[in-house]
Amino acid sequence: MSIITHIIRLFSENDYPRETQDKFKDWLLDDAHKAEKEEALADLWRSLPEGKADASTLAALKQVEERTGAGKRSRNRRLHYWMVAAAVVAAALASGILTGLYYHAHRQNAGPVALAECFAPDGELRRLVLPDSSVVTLNSGSLLVYPKQAGGHERYVYLNGEAFFEVKHDAERPFVVKTDGVDVRVLGTQFDVSAYPDEADITTTLLKGSVRLHFPKHPDLPDYQLQPDYQLIFNKKNAWPIMKKVSDKYIGAWRNNKLTFSASPLEKVLETFGHHFNVEVYFNSHSYYGRDLLTLKLVHNETLKESLEILRRIVPHFNYKLSDNKLYIY
Repeated sequence: MSIITHIIRLFSENDYPRETQDKFKDWLLDDAHKAEKEEALADLWRSLPEGKADASTLAALKQVEERTGAGKRSRNRRLHYWMVAAAVVAAALASGILTGLYYHAHRQNAGPVALAECFAPDGELRRLVLPDSSVVTLNSGSLLVYPKQAGGHERYVYLNGEAFFEVKHDAERPFVVKTDGVDVRVLGTQFDVSAYPDEADITTTLLKGSVRLHFPKHPDLPDYQLQPDYQLIFNKKNAWPIMKKVSDKYIGAWRNNKLTFSASPLEKVLETFGHHFNVEVYFNSHSYYGRDLLTLKLVHNETLKESLEILRRIVPHFNYKLSDNKLYIY
């Protein structure tokens, strides 16, 4: 499942204020990554029970059609289900993080805030410069949402996936990376955050400077301060942070197409393969869970098959089958 699909499905679970609905409509109807958004909405449409569109859905559909002119331009089936799905989502938003990002930025700027997004599909990387001149490199399968204009007393972005941040120093305006479980607050530094929605851990690794980690969903946990070459792993299920020292050569190595792992479980290695090589990974056996941790460096642009053969040599009884873009582990 792509990041955009995951985000849209998150949106479809609870009601949120009208202002948030309007901002989501703007993002949804923007041409950026239109194909991915349309595919995600089509999946949502197909998953709806027959006859699910109620009065509120139809009212939202009418608003969206009036706003875009879709009702006047065409009534073909493809566009109609796209607009109905968009209305369903817009009428039932559920992203506490994105909502919080919007209202934080809204308070900071005391006016309307336009949000932008950058998406790196599986198998690709993206590099962008934020309005405050900070530089972000997005890893495969990652989404970054941020205000289009710099301003206010704090700089907020929302990350779903993994990114390496080179934050422009500004002592007056802290930079905050919001994820689904951990807020990373900095002034100016270089660090890596991995917060994929389908992974159990949120990992923050510091290369230079200093960062403070806050856990908004767990007020009983204290904030953590990271020093260079340290990593904090926060498990979303048991809400327990673990800190460890790492070598600087492992931090953000993926930016140069190098895959490095330090004391990582096999499932984490294979999840990374999935994003990096754009394949879906299926575990047909639970025998690998909880096994020995792997320290591994793939730094010569190895192909997926070459990488898997390396795993076969170092992991006892490791077997796999690769079919199209699906990888089966058994």
